[in-house]
Amino acid sequence: MKPDLNLLLFFVFSLVLVDVSLPVEPCPPRCQCDWDVHSVSCFGAEAVPVFPCSTQEVWLTGTRLSSLPQDAFTNLPSISHIYISDDVSLRYLERHSFHNLSSVTHIQLTSIKTLSYIVPEAFKDLPNLKYLGIINTGLASFPELRHIHSRQEDFILEIVENAFIQVIPANSFTGISDHALTIMLNSNGVREIQSFAFNGSRLEEVFLHRNVDLEQIHEFAFDGVIHGPTQLDLSETRVSSLPLRGLEAIEKLQVKNTWALKALPPLSTFLPLQSAELTFPSHCCGLTMLKRWRGLPEAVICNLTRASLGKLQELSAVVSQKDPEHKIFHHPNVSVGLSTAGFTDRSPGAPVGLTEPQSHIDELLVVEFPTQQPSDGLDFAICNELYGGVLRPACTPLPDALNPCEDVMSWSFLKVLVWLVGLLAISANLLV
Repeated sequence: MKPDLNLLLFFVFSLVLVDVSLPVEPCPPRCQCDWDVHSVSCFGAEAVPVFPCSTQEVWLTGTRLSSLPQDAFTNLPSISHIYISDDVSLRYLERHSFHNLSSVTHIQLTSIKTLSYIVPEAFKDLPNLKYLGIINTGLASFPELRHIHSRQEDFILEIVENAFIQVIPANSFTGISDHALTIMLNSNGVREIQSFAFNGSRLEEVFLHRNVDLEQIHEFAFDGVIHGPTQLDLSETRVSSLPLRGLEAIEKLQVKNTWALKALPPLSTFLPLQSAELTFPSHCCGLTMLKRWRGLPEAVICNLTRASLGKLQELSAVVSQKDPEHKIFHHPNVSVGLSTAGFTDRSPGAPVGLTEPQSHIDELLVVEFPTQQPSDGLDFAICNELYGGVLRPACTPLPDALNPCEDVMSWSFLKVLVWLVGLLAISANLLV
């Protein structure tokens, strides 16, 4: 019995030694593996390595791939980050290069100047993707991304420094995400943004600055947008006009060093605007006259309240004269009245029926609010701010002595003085 026990212990000890001596997972050739974070970094590879199944981050740097094959990463169920940079021979991405990767959140392609084409459906079914970056490549056309179908909020799409992308076609951002998009298209070779380019998308921020060849944004470029954009940056471009449609939600507008843009759309286009960074001080002169509204319900109700307040005060005085004990009470949080039909204002706790003669209040109406109290459904403070003229968008550059908002030539004596100086100069030149 004792020899059998010794033999059993020998075999157990041998298995432990073998298990300890072997690595958990082999690291691919020409790669470095960090098993603490399950990251694999490969340098100079000529084909996509076979990665360990537990890999969560892949870094391919200085590779020499001719193409990125189908389902290149499908055997990695935990993959979350994929970075490919400085490849010297990668020409295109095949169909399903990034396909059905349920854990991927970040994909970035950087400094691949040989990459000229991305096959449709190269990016497909990536439900948790939060960031896609295509930076400094040789792409000759805008990639088709409508099969991504991300379910993540605040998706960031960064396509920058691609000098050969000249046109942003219609429906370029449809199907990327069901939620708001931040789109960064800086420093490309874009010359034209076609109609319905942003159709079917929800936009948060759109950055187009330093597209120095961008001259034309079609009138319907933002038509079909579900929501937004709330921020638009067209600085350092050559656009000469902004579209009149699709900018109704803009809260921040940036068009710095955009010297071809001589005129802005009507002020009614920018009602929610909070800040503007423009090229010419004269543009800020117009925006100082802009009153910010928060939406159509507020605009309608605030318009009605001014006339109603005076009428309600007059009615209160008439009723008080006839019955000093009767008063018309106002909601404590509402500083303006409502122009209504059949309005019955009463103190808290009073019965619904009105005990005073109805003839005194026939001119007022009842307003049905979706909440228990009017102030619960509407911010009445904006009415006071708007009528007081204190709610204005911040704007730069500010007018100065050399660029005033006033039309100085509207003064009669200046007109006469200019004529006199002009005639004097012409006369002196003739005498000489």
